[in-house]
Amino acid sequence: MQTAVTRPYWRVWTYETPAVVLGCSQRAYLDGARARLAPGMELLQRPSGGGAVLCGPWMVSCSVVLPPSHPWVQGRLPDSYQGLGQLHAQALAPWGVAARALPPDQVAAANARGGPVVPWACYGSLAPWEVVDAAGRKLVGLAQRRQR
Repeated sequence: MQTAVTRPYWRVWTYETPAVVLGCSQRAYLDGARARLAPGMELLQRPSGGGAVLCGPWMVSCSVVLPPSHPWVQGRLPDSYQGLGQLHAQALAPWGVAARALPPDQVAAANARGGPVVPWACYGSLAPWEVVDAAGRKLVGLAQRRQR
């Protein structure tokens, strides 16, 4: 039996070993990616969307679970990233990381400055409200899954 989510929850973790994590819509890449993995690497698929991510001990990940009534999950999918992006940028500030959530009207210009877009890779392009540093490099990629 599943318990209803009545308040926000989060989990933060790191990876012990390197892994490639594919988004839920990247099932077609599974066999090809598995054949190209370096020895000792895992291939995982997350239940949320977004592009492939190379993970490892150098990376911190976070999952956030919000109740259906939470303001951040009301309305359109892209709009719900705003609060999460701003929260992550604020969380990085005490560590001396100058970061900001990228507003939708700045995404196209930021992608153009960053060089070629790599649509299958999470860090190969920017999306609204993802977190960037002062040079416009992505620090935090956002993906979500909505369900009751």
